[in-house]
Amino acid sequence: MNNSPHVDPAERSAVMRLFYRDWRPTRLGRWVNRVQGWLSGRGLPPRFMAALEVRGRASGRTRSVPVVIATVDGHHYLVSMLGAQSD
Repeated sequence: MNNSPHVDPAERSAVMRLFYRDWRPTRLGRWVNRVQGWLSGRGLPPRFMAALEVRGRASGRTRSVPVVIATVDGHHYLVSMLGAQSD
Protein backbone atom coordinates (compact mmCIF):
# COMPACT_ATOMS: atom_id res chain seq x y z
CA MET A 1 0.00 0.00 0.00
CA ASN A 2 1.25 3.51 -0.63
CA ASN A 3 1.75 6.21 2.00
CA SER A 4 -0.89 8.54 0.52
CA PRO A 5 -3.18 10.13 3.11
CA HIS A 6 -6.09 9.69 0.67
CA VAL A 7 -7.90 6.39 0.20
CA ASP A 8 -7.96 5.09 -3.38
CA PRO A 9 -11.64 5.09 -4.46
CA ALA A 10 -10.97 2.10 -6.73
CA GLU A 11 -10.14 -0.03 -3.68
CA ARG A 12 -13.80 0.03 -2.61
CA SER A 13 -14.99 -2.01 -5.59
CA ALA A 14 -13.82 -5.46 -6.68
CA VAL A 15 -14.49 -4.58 -10.32
CA MET A 16 -12.49 -1.34 -10.13
CA ARG A 17 -9.57 -3.22 -8.51
CA LEU A 18 -9.24 -5.09 -11.81
CA PHE A 19 -8.41 -1.76 -13.48
CA TYR A 20 -6.68 0.31 -10.76
CA ARG A 21 -4.52 -0.45 -7.70
CA ASP A 22 -2.64 2.01 -5.49
CA TRP A 23 -3.71 4.97 -7.65
CA ARG A 24 -2.22 3.38 -10.79
CA PRO A 25 -3.80 1.42 -13.65
CA THR A 26 -3.16 -2.32 -13.79
CA ARG A 27 -2.09 -4.02 -17.02
CA LEU A 28 -5.78 -4.54 -17.90
CA GLY A 29 -6.52 -0.92 -16.97
CA ARG A 30 -3.75 0.36 -19.27
CA TRP A 31 -5.07 -1.75 -22.13
CA VAL A 32 -8.67 -0.53 -21.64
CA ASN A 33 -7.42 3.08 -21.38
CA ARG A 34 -5.47 2.66 -24.62
CA VAL A 35 -8.51 1.25 -26.47
CA GLN A 36 -10.84 3.93 -25.05
CA GLY A 37 -8.32 6.65 -25.94
CA TRP A 38 -8.09 5.33 -29.51
CA LEU A 39 -11.90 5.17 -29.87
CA SER A 40 -12.40 8.62 -28.32
CA GLY A 41 -9.67 10.13 -30.48
CA ARG A 42 -11.59 9.06 -33.56
CA GLY A 43 -14.82 10.64 -32.32
CA LEU A 44 -16.58 7.35 -31.70
CA PRO A 45 -19.17 7.06 -28.92
CA PRO A 46 -19.67 7.74 -26.12
CA ARG A 47 -19.68 11.47 -26.72
CA PHE A 48 -19.06 12.32 -23.04
CA MET A 49 -15.51 10.96 -23.37
CA ALA A 50 -12.47 12.43 -25.09
CA ALA A 51 -8.82 11.57 -25.56
CA LEU A 52 -6.18 13.90 -24.16
CA GLU A 53 -2.90 13.42 -26.01
CA VAL A 54 0.30 14.58 -24.36
CA ARG A 55 3.97 14.14 -25.21
CA GLY A 56 6.08 12.51 -22.50
CA ARG A 57 8.60 14.97 -21.11
CA ALA A 58 11.38 12.36 -20.81
CA SER A 59 10.55 9.82 -23.53
CA GLY A 60 8.96 12.17 -26.05
CA ARG A 61 6.36 9.51 -26.84
CA THR A 62 2.76 10.59 -27.35
CA ARG A 63 0.37 9.22 -24.73
CA SER A 64 -3.38 9.12 -25.14
CA VAL A 65 -5.34 9.39 -21.90
CA PRO A 66 -9.13 9.00 -21.82
CA VAL A 67 -10.98 11.71 -19.92
CA VAL A 68 -14.65 12.35 -19.24
CA ILE A 69 -16.30 15.61 -20.30
CA ALA A 70 -18.44 16.81 -17.38
CA THR A 71 -20.90 19.68 -17.70
CA VAL A 72 -21.59 21.76 -14.58
CA ASP A 73 -23.73 24.91 -14.77
CA GLY A 74 -23.26 25.07 -18.53
CA HIS A 75 -19.44 24.89 -18.35
CA HIS A 76 -17.51 21.90 -19.70
CA TYR A 77 -14.68 20.33 -17.69
CA LEU A 78 -12.23 17.52 -18.44
CA VAL A 79 -12.17 15.02 -15.58
CA SER A 80 -9.36 12.53 -15.11
CA MET A 81 -10.40 8.99 -14.30
CA LEU A 82 -7.44 8.66 -11.92
CA GLY A 83 -8.20 11.65 -9.72
CA ALA A 84 -6.46 14.87 -8.80
CA GLN A 85 -3.14 13.32 -7.73
CA SER A 86 -2.45 11.59 -11.07
CA ASP A 87 0.09 12.84 -13.59
